[in-house]
Amino acid sequence: MENKLISFIKKALPGLEIESVDVNSRGWDNDILIVNRSIVFRFPKNNAIATFLLFHKNFSRSVLPVKGEN
Repeated sequence: MENKLISFIKKALPGLEIESVDVNSRGWDNDILIVNRSIVFRFPKNNAIATFLLFHKNFSRSVLPVKGEN
């Protein structure tokens, strides 16, 4: 599964040089990949969590300014 997630990251961010990957898959809701000890990727473990993650992203953007967006 780790290779599948790394492949997804490489397709989404082709300019990102991946030097190291730390994986945490012990959580109930998400698998976490920490790339280059500085970038955190969160992958939901099921569709219900994915839906909540999208809601959370949209809600956060509606109440918090996003740097670079007006």
